Amino acid sequence: MSQLTDATRSIPPVTRELKSNVRVRIPRPAAAPYLWLVAALAISLVAGGRWIMPVAAWIWPVFLVRYLRGERAVRGLVVAAVGMSLVSFVAYWGMVPAPAVLFYPILIVTSLCQLLPFAVDRWLARRLQGLPRTLVLPTAMVAMEFLTAEFSPYGSWGNIAYSQFGNLALLQVLSITGVYGIGFLIGWFAAVVNEAWEGRFEWRRIRLAVAAFGVVVAVVCFAGAARLAFVPPSGETVRVASITAPEKLRNSMNPGQVAAELHVSYEGTITEPIWQAMIHNSKALCASLVEQSRREAQAGAKIVFWPEGQAVVPKESEAELLQLGQETARGEKIYLGLGTVVAHREGGSLKIENRFVLLDPQGKTVFDYTKQKPVPGGEAAMCIIPVHDYLLPAVDTPYGRIAGAICFDMDFPWLIRQAGTARADMLLVPANDWRAIDPLHTHMACLRAIETGCSVVRHTSQGLSAAVDPQGHILAQMDHYTTPDSERVMITHVPMHGSPTFYARFGDVFSWMCIAGLCTLVLVAGVRARRT
Repeated sequence: MSQLTDATRSIPPVTRELKSNVRVRIPRPAAAPYLWLVAALAISLVAGGRWIMPVAAWIWPVFLVRYLRGERAVRGLVVAAVGMSLVSFVAYWGMVPAPAVLFYPILIVTSLCQLLPFAVDRWLARRLQGLPRTLVLPTAMVAMEFLTAEFSPYGSWGNIAYSQFGNLALLQVLSITGVYGIGFLIGWFAAVVNEAWEGRFEWRRIRLAVAAFGVVVAVVCFAGAARLAFVPPSGETVRVASITAPEKLRNSMNPGQVAAELHVSYEGTITEPIWQAMIHNSKALCASLVEQSRREAQAGAKIVFWPEGQAVVPKESEAELLQLGQETARGEKIYLGLGTVVAHREGGSLKIENRFVLLDPQGKTVFDYTKQKPVPGGEAAMCIIPVHDYLLPAVDTPYGRIAGAICFDMDFPWLIRQAGTARADMLLVPANDWRAIDPLHTHMACLRAIETGCSVVRHTSQGLSAAVDPQGHILAQMDHYTTPDSERVMITHVPMHGSPTFYARFGDVFSWMCIAGLCTLVLVAGVRARRT
């Protein structure tokens, strides 16, 4: 025994150091990585789309990172892509207005884009250490979400920040970073948790990353709470009324229903009898909207507007509708917004202009805005857009500076930021949804208020109508599906003054900083790999 002890002491120092650093690798169960993937996919099912649990959006990326880092790169990414595509099919079924032949490719591409930041993390994580290692995923997530919102025909749909609707203290960061700041925090959380996991939660090894993340989140939440508590919207308010026409009258402008009432066949071709019946029916529809507008004006509303496409008028009746609106605005001394669809018959097919016209109390047209971003698919194919200028209208009134946009336009932060740049105090948004995207689509639009610093009043037929102030507080809301047909009027007292924001003035500085940071991390990782 003494000989063995002497032999051990005789080991040279270098050999002893190597011996002390030996790690015994215990074989990992083959099924372990797939358990993390299953957990990630199951939780992500309720993190976006049809079902949303805010906490789920923070958890599922943790398990996806854990899976990809513990699995072979190509196999892990392929399996994850298939799993995420299947989850998207379930979570977004009915929410994309496209036939099945397009629905599946759209969701596959969307899933691949969502997976791309995790693939970047998988590639760089092994080439970096410490705090820089934890910044790969959040910067990659911001880069992907920002580029998607800029260039995708669906705008910011799928952005992880929308899962946090209602957490006002956290959401105030949007006034600085735009919608992308939330994705950065969620991605950073996943990276920090995995850093601690891989470091066996040894404080000495993870303290810098954990402390940095904790300080940033604490500052964001505290500053957001302070903004809500000490700088609330104040000043005078103005009464705004938004109205929906009776469903029977709106359905009377549907060519299929008109054909059924005339007992003629309809196969997508607008015949002369159908067209003449639509011209006749539009008069009753417009008369009803005008009567409702007068009633709300007499009740005290100073601004009244109709939702998207509420007044459907054939081209021959456009001038008649405008005259009727001018008489109403002038007679009731109100600002009247006409959410209207002007229908054109071109060789038997139907083309439309989706417009929002605002009239002042003298009956003058202060802006005539055409929807710039029709929904891809059927609407985009039907819409006539005179000029793709991507300019939002804004006009000064005694009740503040009023801007306008239409429904799907609100899903493009770069477009709606113009309302903040123009120092608008109020953004009127006529909209029209369908059951599958209710109430998510309205919640998405509400975040534009915090970004731009102006109140948003979004009246939605076939969906949730809501009004929010510049900090995101709900001022009023109305659910189309639970409100009786004769009572679909939303009354809101809207602040007459907005709250200018950093994001509205300086734009996507934060996103570009993240892109620059990601490029720097890629270069550093590349240099280290070459040295190795």
